[in-house]
Amino acid sequence: MKIIFKTYKSQLWIFIWIVSYFVLFINLSNYFNHLNTQYFKSIIYEDKKFYISKKTDYKTLLQSLKDSFDIADNIFFKTYAKKKNLSRFIPGVYKLEKGYSLNDIINVIRSRDVADIKITFNASDNFELLSSNFIKNLPNSIDSKQDFIFSIYNYDYSNYIDLSIDSNLVKTLFLPDSYMLRPNCTKEDFIDRMLQEYDRFWSKERLDKANNINLSPIEISILASIVYKETTHEFEYDTIAALYLNRLKNEIPLGSCATANYAFQQIHGFDTTLTRVYQKHTKISSSYNTYIHNGLPPAPICIPSKQTIESVLNAIDHDYMFMCAKAEIDEFNKHILFSGTHIFSSNGYSHEKNAKIYRSALDKIQKDNKRENKGKSRKYKVCYNHYYHTNLDCLNNKEE
Repeated sequence: MKIIFKTYKSQLWIFIWIVSYFVLFINLSNYFNHLNTQYFKSIIYEDKKFYISKKTDYKTLLQSLKDSFDIADNIFFKTYAKKKNLSRFIPGVYKLEKGYSLNDIINVIRSRDVADIKITFNASDNFELLSSNFIKNLPNSIDSKQDFIFSIYNYDYSNYIDLSIDSNLVKTLFLPDSYMLRPNCTKEDFIDRMLQEYDRFWSKERLDKANNINLSPIEISILASIVYKETTHEFEYDTIAALYLNRLKNEIPLGSCATANYAFQQIHGFDTTLTRVYQKHTKISSSYNTYIHNGLPPAPICIPSKQTIESVLNAIDHDYMFMCAKAEIDEFNKHILFSGTHIFSSNGYSHEKNAKIYRSALDKIQKDNKRENKGKSRKYKVCYNHYYHTNLDCLNNKEE
């Protein structure tokens, strides 16, 4: 046996080396085939964003990648990520494009090329929508919506406004628009950005226009908030803004139903709203009620849009002093049409005629409601927003 072993010893070692190299070759082939099929094939089928929070460590990142992109949990992935130096990642939002492979994703993350984030907010009653959008796109920057709103109302605005007069003055400083922010943007950074945008917006040209109508930028925004709440039609902004400027110039109370509604909400909660302003509502005791107080309210009744601010600065020249929501009553066909627009007039007599028609339309609807509650059929079909429904396809039997 010893003689046979000595005779074939060299051949045996050669055989062992061949088998070892073959096994190594198979393993390497499997490895590279795994890399090719798992790490270089496309796994992103539409543009998307990948979030890495400030609390994420390397181990958590690997798990997040496996969970997000259905990557097999094996030594290949950990080895591959280590060789790619993925551990040098930084928190942020990474933009992943359609067609990206895992290799592309890792390259983007290790490049630290975090994407800017677009934050958009529109004119609104409060900061709820803005805070929701902020926490959705920058979840690592704030603890909660309430935390964000608290920060807005407790920031130092001493160079702009006096919050001791009315905390809602802060609504004049936030200009609705779309803004690109860095992914590490904090709530304080965002507020600073809003103040920068405010300073940029109020250029010398706009300041000169404000001076020409004897209003400060803050007062312009307050009036713009009323204009915004008085109509849903942008083409009416200029006319309504000029109407209120006429009333201010002549020291006549603005008499805005939007401010009467705001006074009502102060008492009954801002989740309520008036569907109709009665005489009693115009007498609500509130500094915001422009029926009983001359001049402007102490602060905006909403966050006004840039368009309404521009409408005040560039108000058209007319002599209108009154406006009334437009209503049409067709007694022949038993139709009541509300266009959502207004009728403007320069004297009280014409205004009262328009108001009488509007009140009559509302009274008829109320009577129909009572008839329906008693099991009787309604007399009138009603069309709301008739401005957009010229063919009367909006007519219905229900009050909206």
